[in-house]
Amino acid sequence: MAFIEARGLGKAFSKRRQITALSDLNVCVEKNEFVSIIGPSGCGKSTFLLMAAGLEKATKGEILFKGRKILGPDPERAIVFQEYLLFPWKTVRKNIEFGPKVRGKDSEEQKRISYHLMDLVGLKAFENQYPHELSGGMKQRVAIARALANNPSLLLMDEPFGALDALTREMMQAELLNIWQQAKCTVLFVTHSISEAIYLSDRVLIMSRRPGKIIADIPVGLPRPRTRETLFLPEFKTIEKDLRQMVWKEVSEANP
Repeated sequence: MAFIEARGLGKAFSKRRQITALSDLNVCVEKNEFVSIIGPSGCGKSTFLLMAAGLEKATKGEILFKGRKILGPDPERAIVFQEYLLFPWKTVRKNIEFGPKVRGKDSEEQKRISYHLMDLVGLKAFENQYPHELSGGMKQRVAIARALANNPSLLLMDEPFGALDALTREMMQAELLNIWQQAKCTVLFVTHSISEAIYLSDRVLIMSRRPGKIIADIPVGLPRPRTRETLFLPEFKTIEKDLRQMVWKEVSEANP
């Protein structure tokens, strides 16, 4: 049984005219895998992630999580967006403790969870800082820690590093791999960066132009743990070239 599975998934939005975002999307992700999704802009990557989170409903088909149909949000499935979406009036620690507090954890358990996660993401020295006092990379670390505070088994990430500068982005990629290996969760990661997808992932899924569907499932197969040296391996360059050609084909056909 797949950990998360989409079967014949379709999604249409109806406003002044109907827009079909996804059509006949099929995918299986196994437990503890790190899987990235790339594809042309507007192909439905983020829509698929929202559906996996239970924040959007399918028009056709279904998504199963551990064999059960997803009908709505669940603490076992957490999502991190490109925008940090932190509570500006709460400190780093209180932002992280929000989820456990809502779930009825007592103050000591909230504190234990927040200190463990602040240590994991390297923010213990900033527990009393507010979001406006943090850099972009630090804010995203808080967002990741807050997502992990409910101990999810599936972490959904929608271009979480897209707004960061290049150096901070590289640092966050390395930190994310460390967090993933320690948290032992499954990750679905949406990105526009082909090299980022390869560096992080066990597999890279390529989506077609809208209406989106999975048109390629590429195993990465590079050894772990990965370092910045991984980016210069001949195998990395070969995978990158193949993926770039497939994505450009979709982009060029979408914009003839």
